[in-house]
Amino acid sequence: MKVLIVYYSTYGNVYKMAKLVAEGVREVNGAEPVIRTVPELIPQSVIESRDDMKAGRQMQKDIPLVTLDDFKEAGAIAFGTPTRFGNVSAQLKNQIDQLTSLWFEGKLEGKPAGVFVSTASLHGGQETTIHTLMAPLLHLG
Repeated sequence: MKVLIVYYSTYGNVYKMAKLVAEGVREVNGAEPVIRTVPELIPQSVIESRDDMKAGRQMQKDIPLVTLDDFKEAGAIAFGTPTRFGNVSAQLKNQIDQLTSLWFEGKLEGKPAGVFVSTASLHGGQETTIHTLMAPLLHLG
C-alpha cells in the first residue's frame, strides 16, 4: 500500500519530519512511502534574498510535486505543514483546495489520513493548526 506523505516546508524542518514519517511507514510490512511536496507560492525574488530559504529549497530540490494521481493511488495520506499564525501554510492549503474533483468523485473516501506540524516556538499554534488541518480531511472522507 502506498502512503502518500504530502508536505510544505520553507526552511526544511517539515521536510525532515516527512522523511521521519517515511521511515516509520517503511517499518510496516507492505507499506511504501511516497514523499511529495506542493508548489511554492513565495516569490523567487524573496527566496533568493534569504539564505535560510535558499538552503531549505536546495535540500528539497529532488522532491517531486504532488499530483492528483498521487492522491488517487495512495492507500493512506499524511499531510505536513509549518504553522503559520496558528494555521496551515498557504502552500498546503492551496493544494488541499485543489482536491475538489476527487472529493466530488469520492476518490478519497475511507483512506486513513494523519497530519504533522512544526513551528519555531513553544505554543506557536501547533494545536490549532492540527485542528484546522483535520477539517478538510473530514470533508474529503
